[in-house]
Amino acid sequence: DARRHLKLVKTSPAADTTVATAPTAIRLWLSEPADLPATKISLSTAAGVAVRTNAVTRAAAKDAPLEATIPTPLANGGYTVSWKAMSKDGHVVKGTFAFTVGAK
Repeated sequence: DARRHLKLVKTSPAADTTVATAPTAIRLWLSEPADLPATKISLSTAAGVAVRTNAVTRAAAKDAPLEATIPTPLANGGYTVSWKAMSKDGHVVKGTFAFTVGAK
């Protein structure tokens, strides 16, 4: 049933927004629990340079987001998040979204 496949519900920072303060983590809320070992979140600058993120984690709460913390502060500028997650039934879903860090 296509409607039951894993999908991205919300992100932090929100997709296609400008944030005044650099985020310390990328958070993804999905429509159902994902297989954590198969989940990847990567971050790159607008120029395509990879930004290091820590391993993806998830708190125990049922509605807790997937989270990849960012160990070094982000500079002002544009960033792209690429993510991939696998549902319990083995269906892989992936996507990208962008955000900008900039002083208001």
